[in-house]
Amino acid sequence: RLDHGRGDVVPGAHFVHLNTPGSFLYGLTATRACTFQGYWLAVYDYLTQQMIAYRIDQNGLDPNPVISPASAKRP
Repeated sequence: RLDHGRGDVVPGAHFVHLNTPGSFLYGLTATRACTFQGYWLAVYDYLTQQMIAYRIDQNGLDPNPVISPASAKRP
């Protein structure tokens, strides 16, 4: 409800360290979830060729990612 419905940063909840298994992340995107009221924050791990997705809902960011195999074609 803060900032006229656009949300706000909760004190102490910014600069959240994401525990990712790889070390070189490429790209970052977020999308609205279709099965719950919230979002998914997704990033591609270039070294392990995995998509790493974090659930974001009314409780904040879940630090336990959903990891899926993926591959990216190089131009």
